[in-house]
Amino acid sequence: MHKNILLLFASLLFCFLFSEFTVFLVSELSYLPLRRPSYDFKSIDFVGGFWGDINPHFGVWHKSHHQYRHIFPCFDVVYSSNSYGARDIERRLVSGSTDRVIVLGDSFIEGYGVQYDKRLTSILEDRTTKEHLNFGTSGDFGTIQYWLQYKHLAKKYQHNSILISIFPGNDFTDNNIEHGRKIHSDRYRPYLVGDYPDYELIYYVDDLTKSIGHPSNQSYAKGFFREFTFSYNLLGYLKILLRTKENNSTLIPDKSDRPNSALYEFSDQDFLKMKFTLEQIINEARNKKIIVFTIPTLGDIKRFDVDGVPPLNKKLKRFLEDNNVLYIDILSHLHSYTKDWEKYYHSCDGHWSEFGNLIIAQYLIENLPIYKGQ
Repeated sequence: MHKNILLLFASLLFCFLFSEFTVFLVSELSYLPLRRPSYDFKSIDFVGGFWGDINPHFGVWHKSHHQYRHIFPCFDVVYSSNSYGARDIERRLVSGSTDRVIVLGDSFIEGYGVQYDKRLTSILEDRTTKEHLNFGTSGDFGTIQYWLQYKHLAKKYQHNSILISIFPGNDFTDNNIEHGRKIHSDRYRPYLVGDYPDYELIYYVDDLTKSIGHPSNQSYAKGFFREFTFSYNLLGYLKILLRTKENNSTLIPDKSDRPNSALYEFSDQDFLKMKFTLEQIINEARNKKIIVFTIPTLGDIKRFDVDGVPPLNKKLKRFLEDNNVLYIDILSHLHSYTKDWEKYYHSCDGHWSEFGNLIIAQYLIENLPIYKGQ
C-alpha cells in the first residue's frame, strides 16, 4: 500500500517536473510570451501580484507601499507603489510649485514592462521642470475609471495641467457592460448604463469585497503557483488567448497586414460613453489645461499605413476642440518616425518598449504648449 502511494507520488512529481521543464524551455526560447515565476514569497500576498480590486470608486488599483517583480521573456521589472497606491515617488497634496501635471491612463501610462526611469512620465519629468503625477494602472482600466479616479483621488493633488491617454484597443470594451458580463462578471467594476447623457453609474459586482480581485478573496495556493511555477502561468496565457479571441483585444501584437482596429471600427454608443467620461473630467478640472492623446497599437499603425487618418481621431479632435481641450495625434508621428514599427513595442507583449516610451515623450515635449518655455 505504501509502495503504491510512493509510486503515485513519484509519478505525479515526475509529470509536474517534466511539465515545468518543458514550459520553461519553450518560454526560454521565446516561443510563448509567458509571465515567469518570480520565486518571491512576498509577491504571493496580493491578488494579481501588483493589481487588485481595492478601491471603492474605480476598482482596480495598487496596494500602498507595495513592491512586485514582473517577469516576461522580454522584460524583468520591479514595480513599487507610494502611500496612495500610485506607481510613483511620494508626492505631497500641495507642492511648492503649482506647475504639476496629473497623468491619467492605463497600463501604458503605468509603465507596464519598463523600468521606472524609462517610462513616459519619468522621461517627461526628467526633461522638463514639471512634476508628473502618474495615476496609470493595469487591470482593465477604462475611461470611466479615469473619470472616477480623477474625481475621488487625483484631483486632490495640486496641479494645473492634466494629460489623458486613451487606449481604444481596450478602452471601449472596458467601458462596455455587455463585455463585462461575459469577461468580468466576478469583478467589481464601474459601468454606465442608459442613454447619453442620462447615464446611471453602476457597479456590476455591488460589493467590493465580493470581487474576485479583492484581497479577501485571495487564494494563497493560486498566488504560490503563479509565483513559483511556469505551468500555472501557461494556463493564464491560454486564458488570455481565449479572452483575446472573444473580445478582439489588441495587447498581443497583431502580425496581419490589415488588422482590426478600434480606431476605425467602433459604435456610436462606444464613442458617446467615452465622450461622456471626458466631459466629466473637463467639468471636474475647471481652469486646468487638459491634453488628450490616443495610444495606437502596432495593428493601428499598420492600418493607418493603408487607410489613413482614423475616424476616431477625427471625431475626438472635433469634440475636444469644441471644449477647448488639445488633442495630440501621435499615430502619424509613430508611422513616419521609423518603418521598424515593432521597435515601439515589447517583442513579447503589445505594450510600449523603452524605445516607444522615449520617442513618444520626445514628441510630446516638442509639441505640447505646457512644455514651451520651460
